[in-house]
Amino acid sequence: MKKIFITFITTLVFAFSFIGCSNPSTPTTTYKIEIGVVSNSTYTTAFSMASSYGANITHENIKTIRDYLYQNTTSNYDNSTKGVTKDEIRDFLTQYGMTTVQANAEIACLETLGNDIAFFEYAYSSSSKVWMYAEKE
Repeated sequence: MKKIFITFITTLVFAFSFIGCSNPSTPTTTYKIEIGVVSNSTYTTAFSMASSYGANITHENIKTIRDYLYQNTTSNYDNSTKGVTKDEIRDFLTQYGMTTVQANAEIACLETLGNDIAFFEYAYSSSSKVWMYAEKE
């Protein structure tokens, strides 16, 4: 299981390592990515926290949820992915199960607040979820 998750992380890092050509006069906003695995009950609590903030959610609210997830991460925590563009994040989100509309909504939140959290099914255990936190560098 750990070997498969390491492959997942390696794929993520590899996917994020491609930086497209950009106009040197236009700085590209990049993000730091953190990933971890939590229990379904931790996920449910984090999701409830986010829902309680509603449309008034702030950067600090999302940071509070991230801190809760980090404190309750059960395995495979990684915070080494830096320099990721929003297009690379969008590609990752759609590659791992989000629709383009859902991914664009996550990117909009990321651009507006400067951070965002997304959740994914954990392929190796139905009793866990993968969380991904992105924050503007």
